[in-house]
Amino acid sequence: MILIEKTIYNDRKYIIFHSLFGRRVNDALSRLFAFIFSDRINEEVGLVINDNGFGITLSKEFSDNEIKSIITEAINLDLKRVVDENIKRTEILRRRFRHAAARGLMILRKYKGHRIRVERQQINAQALLRIIMDMDENFPILKEAYREIENDVMDILHASEILNKIKNSKIKYKIIETNVPSPFSHSLVTMGELDVVATKNKKEYIRKLHKLVMEKIERRKDDNK
Repeated sequence: MILIEKTIYNDRKYIIFHSLFGRRVNDALSRLFAFIFSDRINEEVGLVINDNGFGITLSKEFSDNEIKSIITEAINLDLKRVVDENIKRTEILRRRFRHAAARGLMILRKYKGHRIRVERQQINAQALLRIIMDMDENFPILKEAYREIENDVMDILHASEILNKIKNSKIKYKIIETNVPSPFSHSLVTMGELDVVATKNKKEYIRKLHKLVMEKIERRKDDNK
C-alpha cells in the first residue's frame, strides 16, 4: 500500500508519497512523478526524498482525480527514459561522469607530478561532457555514468517493478488530505522547508509540527465530548 498525502504547510502545497521501498527506489520514482507534475503545471517543482517516501512541493493544488490521472500516466511511461532525460543536466551526472572519466583516464588527476585540484578536474569534466553529449550519447564513459546513477544511486529495476505492480493492482494506493502534515511526513516537510529552517533548528521545527498534530487531536477529543 502506498499512502499519498495531500497537505499544506507554510503556504506550500505538498504531495507526500509514503512509499516504504528505500531511498534508491524512491529516488527513481520521485523523479518520474516530479517530471509529470512539472509537465502538468509547466513549471519546476520541489522534491524531497528519504528512505520512507518522497514529497513534491507545488504551486497549485491537485484534486484526487488529477493525482490518479498522473499515476496512470506514470505506470505507462518508460521509467529509464524519463530518468535519463531528467538527470541529463543535473549535478549528479556531472559528478558521476567525472569519476567515470577519471577511471577511464580521460580526466587527469595528476600532471607532471602535480595533483590537479578537484575543482579543475570538474571544470575539465564538464567541458568534456558537453562535447560528448553533442557528439555521441552512446559514448561508453557517458553510458557508465548513467549506469552508476541508475543502479548505484537509484534502483531503476525495482522501481520499475513497483510501477508494474501498481499497474497490475498488486500494490494499491490511497489518497488522503490532511490540514496538518501527519507525523510520518514531518521529516520530508522539514526537508522541504530547509531554505527557511536552519539545520540546527530542525529538531525544533519537527517539535512544532508535532505540536500542531497534538492540538488537532485534542480538538477532536473536545468535539467528541
